[in-house]
Amino acid sequence: MKEIILAHLLMVTQTGGSLPVIGTPTSALIFALLFTAAILGLYLIVDHLPKVKKNRITPKNEADYAKAMIVLVCGVIASLCWDIWWHQTIGRDRLLIPPHIFLYSFILVGVLLSFYVWRHCRDIVWKHISFALVLVIVATPFDNFWHSIYGVENYSSPVRHALASPHTLLALSLLEIILLKYRKTSDFSFFGNLGFAAILATILGLLMPFSPTEGWGAVAGFAGAGIWALVFIGATLLVQRLMKGRTDATQMTIFAVIFMLITYSKDIAPGVIMIPHDRPPVWLFIFAFLGTAILLDITQDRFRMWVRGLFAGIFWAAILYGFSTEFFTPQFQYGMAEVFTAITFSAMGGLVAGSLASLHHLTDEKHIEKLLKKF
Repeated sequence: MKEIILAHLLMVTQTGGSLPVIGTPTSALIFALLFTAAILGLYLIVDHLPKVKKNRITPKNEADYAKAMIVLVCGVIASLCWDIWWHQTIGRDRLLIPPHIFLYSFILVGVLLSFYVWRHCRDIVWKHISFALVLVIVATPFDNFWHSIYGVENYSSPVRHALASPHTLLALSLLEIILLKYRKTSDFSFFGNLGFAAILATILGLLMPFSPTEGWGAVAGFAGAGIWALVFIGATLLVQRLMKGRTDATQMTIFAVIFMLITYSKDIAPGVIMIPHDRPPVWLFIFAFLGTAILLDITQDRFRMWVRGLFAGIFWAAILYGFSTEFFTPQFQYGMAEVFTAITFSAMGGLVAGSLASLHHLTDEKHIEKLLKKF
């Protein structure tokens, strides 16, 4: 046992050379379990520290800490996107690469900040926030265990790879809590849209197996456009319902596109296994998402939700999949049948998103307060 721990720590602290995975599946699992026990033990010790006598967290300044936490978590998501680009384009060269440094710096500051607020105000929401960030740290050795079994950056099985980064979902859980709790705070629109953008970008990343043109489209073909449309249009309509602004959909989409484009790359590092595919130009990707968000903002309060969702789905797919093939190399070009399939299923996804958004009881104050009490 001692040899396993020392071997893993020595490999982690190396400053150069190749770092595909650390250890064997057995040693990686043992180290992950021991590491988890140590981190959770430390968490329990800090959690049982007595409440400080002088409470520095008041209802007036608590929202400021929430805004800072949103920025930190978005930094975590951006670092994860950068990490994806790095491993695809450059490979796994060493542990102390810039994305990892930024990622764990944001997490460490977030853990310290959440514990600070939790010790002062004892609001259970902040306890959940700190615990979620601790779980992001715990997920790291399990990520190494996953790669020790299935290989490094193997995109040949899209569904399996999409589930290989569960720590991204943990970061989302605390963002949702913050956004719901502090959504009524004055001057919160910018931070709310930023937080929702991080959630949207991460979910779309996990749903990449359904993207028709990313080489992963074999999962659902061009019908997968309906899944992306459902999530994207549903998120924009939800933001409009919760944030109450006139340009919330556009603002959120701008931030989400920035997150997604961090991972955008056509260069593949040696040893990275990819399903062959081509990609549309960046400007077409931006026009499709941003144009749809602007359309939803312009039509806000003018048409029924299901009508707006339906036409948003058609508009988005017509731009992205109607023109992408013109910029692909011949072996990746597709025909009008695929375009029609993408637009049809995207329209259906938008219709479902609009219909769900029209259910007022899902976003009314009583329902949201019940959700918060569960935390």
